[in-house]
Amino acid sequence: ATREDACRILKEDAARIRSARHVSMEWQVMQETKSVYCSPAFIDRLANAVQAAGHPVRHFASGAGHDAVVLSQVAPFAMLFVRCKGGVSHNPAESVEVEDVAIAIEVMGGFLANLTRQDDL
Repeated sequence: ATREDACRILKEDAARIRSARHVSMEWQVMQETKSVYCSPAFIDRLANAVQAAGHPVRHFASGAGHDAVVLSQVAPFAMLFVRCKGGVSHNPAESVEVEDVAIAIEVMGGFLANLTRQDDL
């Protein structure tokens, strides 16, 4: 509902700007992907792995639905993001530091090791 409201507001704002500036506008939805939630059990295990590696845990919403939506149909999931220079991702300018990749590998190793616990999945 939040995403749909945001799209509606954007369309209404664009229509007001179009009218005020006397320009034409065409609004066409090119792709629409539903929102899905990460597995709470996987989020907890990933957070534990981040903490065990000595790093602070940060939770945030992500627009990375192109991966998660498909996966959510067959399995629980969570996401770990690696810092990118300037926050740029999915772009030829994307760049990560070797140290950040090493941290991600360590965290994912801890996460995968904890998947053997089936009690809360």
